[in-house]
Amino acid sequence: MDGSCAIGSHWTSASSCPTTAGVSDVGALLFTSLLTTLIDSQKQLGNPDEYPEDASSYLLDEYDFIVVGAGSAGSVVASRLSEVPEWKVLLLEAGGDPPLSSDIPKLFFALQRTDIDWKYMTEPKKGMCEGLQNGQCSWPRGKVLGGTSTINAMLYVRGMQKDYDKWAENGNYGWSYKEILDYFKKSEDAKWMKSDDLSHHAKGGPLTIEQFEVSDIGERILEAAMELGYPVLDDINAENRLGFTAVQGTLRNGTRCNTAKAFLSPAKDRKNLHVSKHSHVTRILIDPGSNEAHSVEFRTQTGEVRVVKFKKEVVVSAGAINTPQILMLSGIGPLEHLNDIGIKPVIKDLKVGENLQDHILFPGSILTKKKSSLHQISPSFYNDAFYEYLTRRTGVLSTHYGTSATGFIKTKCSEDDRPDIQMHFLAFLAQDNQSIMVLANGVGFTEETTLSILEYLKEKDLMFLIPSLLRP
Repeated sequence: MDGSCAIGSHWTSASSCPTTAGVSDVGALLFTSLLTTLIDSQKQLGNPDEYPEDASSYLLDEYDFIVVGAGSAGSVVASRLSEVPEWKVLLLEAGGDPPLSSDIPKLFFALQRTDIDWKYMTEPKKGMCEGLQNGQCSWPRGKVLGGTSTINAMLYVRGMQKDYDKWAENGNYGWSYKEILDYFKKSEDAKWMKSDDLSHHAKGGPLTIEQFEVSDIGERILEAAMELGYPVLDDINAENRLGFTAVQGTLRNGTRCNTAKAFLSPAKDRKNLHVSKHSHVTRILIDPGSNEAHSVEFRTQTGEVRVVKFKKEVVVSAGAINTPQILMLSGIGPLEHLNDIGIKPVIKDLKVGENLQDHILFPGSILTKKKSSLHQISPSFYNDAFYEYLTRRTGVLSTHYGTSATGFIKTKCSEDDRPDIQMHFLAFLAQDNQSIMVLANGVGFTEETTLSILEYLKEKDLMFLIPSLLRP
């Protein structure tokens, strides 16, 4: 028989005969190789080996510096201080290592209101946060190495030039745009840059910046902006901010580049840097006679209260909410409020925690588009997406919800030539209920709100137009 091997033929051996078993063995080998590749790729996501080990079991009694909070600021400060070998540095973080899911860009909403989020909520107020559970807005703050840079949307958007210049004009010397630009550039590794113009960017720094993939929906947003007379910008972080463009992000090879990965990973083997995880700082201890801070009190994962001294300084970088809270618990803050909660002030009456402002978002503008064959979601859509992501770190999981476009516009309410509104866009394909449920859980939509959105999504693609107030 043509193509067959006669049993006992001296011309062939069992290994050379192309039998079904041989083909099966090759197939099994290829399948095993594929599985191994996928497993190895998955292991690289949220890899604990990227981060410093937990030093909570062998802390010293005293350090030169103690840094509170391993977030967007604390990770940088601890890394920089530990560059001096003679200085012993302790970094205290209330959370632990970032989980696997935090590395996948599209899953950022799934991280909010979880154990790596402090789960802060605004107080209910009539007319505010409607359509959300209990009339409260979620205020995500990261409780994890990297802080909020581990759970946010990864947008790399600097403040506008005049924002910093205003700070300097108000007496904050050294904070003008020209003065701080060098520090932006020092920290940055602009992988997305194709030109040699590095006047606003730099390469080789610890924080990797890439450009999100822009889908066809994102391209259409940019085309629509041009029709309205807005320019499409090459660089959202250059001098001109008025217009629309693709978003830059804190990304590294299609994964999140949080500040712990960027700044603590290179420092993780330094003998003079200790990182104590699951260590919730409760207050700074201050000598009431001299008004000088000398120690930090914190609670461990087991509930034990510990105190560690410092020789030089404590740096409180626990975020916009936790930093003033820690200061007030330490007796530093508004006298009347501290008296009300039974804390004896050790410093003069200070307006700690006042003038807190946020960029209000309004996710209530929804556009629908008749479902097209181009955007149909198949039953295997996410299986295919995960396969593409694990093998190439590309596709829908490596980017945002379908657009990755943003824009800055100037309304008649702007007091100068700076844009005062930023536009965000979230897009969902028809019948992509899974993504809507992740969004609903992350934001905190009521059941009624969620069901109404799902009803739209049965037959139509859907887009949220989300304006953000830049200078409240």
